[in-house]
Amino acid sequence: MRNGPLTRLIQLDERLYRAATARPAPLVDHLVYPLTRSADGGVLWLAVAAMLAATGNPTARRAAVRATASLTVTSIGANLVVKPLFRRPRPSPVRQAWQLRPFKRPRTTSFPSGHSACAAAFAVGATAETPWATPLLGLAAAVAYSRVRTRVHYPLDVIAGLGIGTAIALAMKSYGPISGGGDHIGTRSNATCPSHGTSSSSPSGNEVVTPSF
Repeated sequence: MRNGPLTRLIQLDERLYRAATARPAPLVDHLVYPLTRSADGGVLWLAVAAMLAATGNPTARRAAVRATASLTVTSIGANLVVKPLFRRPRPSPVRQAWQLRPFKRPRTTSFPSGHSACAAAFAVGATAETPWATPLLGLAAAVAYSRVRTRVHYPLDVIAGLGIGTAIALAMKSYGPISGGGDHIGTRSNATCPSHGTSSSSPSGNEVVTPSF
């Protein structure tokens, strides 16, 4: 099994990681580091949801509620259910002379990427309500890429996270419609992408808890 399919997949994943992180890209780094930090604890997505809700448009409010609910369920599933099943270490903290930012290695394991899962869940959840939310898919992809470029995840971690978030958001779409005022979706939102155990509010007025990852 030394040269089995799983071994070859991991070797390919590590090569792709090195290709994405080994060369200087100052402009990219100036963009992706703030972006990846903004997604800590789901702050970026909660801000987008708040802006959607603030428009007063019923469709935008439904998109905000569905996206936040999808993110919540995904965070629980990816970080509290799937992640403990895998013990893949984070990428090794090798510092290159050209790197502008220090490597900050999270304490948790690497597979799957919680940031990527939450990003996909939010973007797909919002797009399920309105095509006007389609640009969020690009933002989610940028967040996913930032997790590799900032050297905290391998590409396979990110791909798995995107798949998990997308699958959960699509499954929740089949759960049923959201009320026009965005008052309910059938469950109470009680968690988002984890960060440091903080709490905040979703556009629907429910408390969201952000454990650490």
